[in-house]
Amino acid sequence: MSSKKNPAEWRLATKLVRGGLKRSEFGETSEAIFGLKIDIETMEGKWKLSQNRQPEERANIALALVNLGGDNNTGVAALMNAEPRELHQEIYNE
Repeated sequence: MSSKKNPAEWRLATKLVRGGLKRSEFGETSEAIFGLKIDIETMEGKWKLSQNRQPEERANIALALVNLGGDNNTGVAALMNAEPRELHQEIYNE
C-alpha cells in the first residue's frame, strides 16, 4: 500500500480503493489481494490407514471399504490388512 500521506500523490488504483469504490466481496481492498505462483519440485505424503486403531477395528474399517466396492476402496482395504513389512514393500516396490 502507498506510504504517501497526501491523496493527491496516490495512484488512481489507490485513490479508488481509499475512496471505497473498489472492494472485494469480503470487504478487502483490491490492492491487498495478489496472486502467487510457486514451482513445486518434490512432494511427500503419508499413508494414514488407521494404524493407531486396534486390529479388530482396523479390520472392520477395511471390510466396510470392501463392501463399498470399487478399485480404490478395495485397494486401500488391502493395504490396511497388510502386515507392516508387506505394506512397506508395496509402497516402495521393494
